[in-house]
Amino acid sequence: MFHLFNKVYVISDNLIDINFDRVVISEKYGIQMSNELDKVSYGELLMYSKNFQELNKNFDQFIKDLVEHSNKTNKRLMIYVDDKSFMEVISNWLIRIFKNIDFNTAWFIVNSYLEKCRKHQTWRNYHTSVQTELYKNISETSFKQFFDDLTKPTSIDDVYFTLKENISFEFLVASYKHNGSDLNALISSMEKILNRGLQEVLLEIKHTVYKNQHKSFFMISFDEEFFKNSTLYKSELLGRVGQTSNVDVINSSEADIKTFKDIAKKVYVDWDKFKEDSPIVKNLDLFDYLREGLSKEEVDKILDMENSQTSNNRLYSSTDEEGINIYLLDHILKQTPENLKSYQLR
Repeated sequence: MFHLFNKVYVISDNLIDINFDRVVISEKYGIQMSNELDKVSYGELLMYSKNFQELNKNFDQFIKDLVEHSNKTNKRLMIYVDDKSFMEVISNWLIRIFKNIDFNTAWFIVNSYLEKCRKHQTWRNYHTSVQTELYKNISETSFKQFFDDLTKPTSIDDVYFTLKENISFEFLVASYKHNGSDLNALISSMEKILNRGLQEVLLEIKHTVYKNQHKSFFMISFDEEFFKNSTLYKSELLGRVGQTSNVDVINSSEADIKTFKDIAKKVYVDWDKFKEDSPIVKNLDLFDYLREGLSKEEVDKILDMENSQTSNNRLYSSTDEEGINIYLLDHILKQTPENLKSYQLR
């Protein structure tokens, strides 16, 4: 999924799921859904058309309508597009949010997304057991023809500035790395991502303890009530990352955070056999960073940790991995500030 802002994503029309609120811009699927299907779907079809022009609204109004619905529902909103409409939507988005975007940067963003999306489809069973080739009609040549024909706007609608802290995390990182801009927006975005990442750590440790506690060689002591009812764990239910995680990183007590970190360190070192100075153990310090509120120094430290990470453990959760362009993020983290001029946000 290509993240735009909030919980709004662009994705191939080959992966339409009627249980999401959605916009469909597709030569093949941009039609009204049948009443029978509409009755059994959980998602709302907000707009549909064969192509973008058929929507009869300019791009800025299109974004405003998405913002309004997203703010009202706080639900995931999917924009399903065929290949031509994908290039149109993404190109218009990029030339509006970046000051100095050029074709090479735009294509790198798109191509890294395409690579990640195609590989991600094989990592996870993407909505369906049927594998289909995604974005097969998008190439550097086809994208260049489209991008070069776009008229860059001379002025930008204010709606884009209101979205700053809710746009793609990797774009905020790039703009900040270039010249230190957009720090507050980056902090806001990083804290949300970090919170979900640490929720995943809390759930994984609880799962490990519950799964192995009756093995005779699982010698890690713990109070089972801690995992059922504490300021950190709100329920015996395992939960999932997000609003139903049943954990509370921010408002938990210092004592419960310390208890958890002691248990987690024992799990990592005594059970999983990680070294005490391994990245997965060091990442437990992120609990303290998040709870105290991130500063510029901590943002820099976390970005450096992410850039130099030598394990599969990252600052974002597996849930966020679906929406973050991880290949683009890794590229950005390796660049010098001078090389990121074309990524500066407006």
